[in-house]
Amino acid sequence: MPSILATALLAAAVTAAPALAPTAAAPDTVAQYRMVDLGTLGGESSYANAMNDRGDVVGRAQGTDGIYRGFLWRHGRMIDLGDFSPVDINDRGQIVGSHDDGSGAYIWDRGLLRPLGDSFVRPVAINNRGQVVGHTDAGPALWTNGRSRLLPLADVSDVNDHGQVSGGVSLPSTASHRTLSSTASTPRRTRTSTWPPPTCQPSSTAYSRP
Repeated sequence: MPSILATALLAAAVTAAPALAPTAAAPDTVAQYRMVDLGTLGGESSYANAMNDRGDVVGRAQGTDGIYRGFLWRHGRMIDLGDFSPVDINDRGQIVGSHDDGSGAYIWDRGLLRPLGDSFVRPVAINNRGQVVGHTDAGPALWTNGRSRLLPLADVSDVNDHGQVSGGVSLPSTASHRTLSSTASTPRRTRTSTWPPPTCQPSSTAYSRP
């Protein structure tokens, strides 16, 4: 079987090279980058899922047995996380992900796995305070210090260090939209939102039809 190490399936990190002089760059100047090969766990391919501000990278890599396992790449070394699927890492090095045995979501912290709870089925992101957002059986939730709180959102995508969560909600169309076609299915609109909602600042809205 031909090796695919040279393809895009190989996890890699791209970093900006330092500027040689403090002079302003021309408008058409292309930034210079250096690509770093993260390697594998002995197999032929790997892929990265997230990176923090310290340059730590998490993802999945193939072992010599052909099975993919989670990894943490730090200081030029790939650390095997075993049967763990990491999805995000914060600047403290805490990693959120799911266990491959289906037992739920966990936070990996200095070699120890801490469960988020049975209902937390799919984590999405973790902030530097250790808060996690994701999807539970009951809907999107924010997990803080061992407790999960359901969110008034249909989907979640990220959480910042203030505990604000980005995501979306699905709203029924207005009567004017429903009258566009009497035979077509009722269109819906999707609005991108944040939680808690920002004050004195309207959220952007995107419309879509199912």
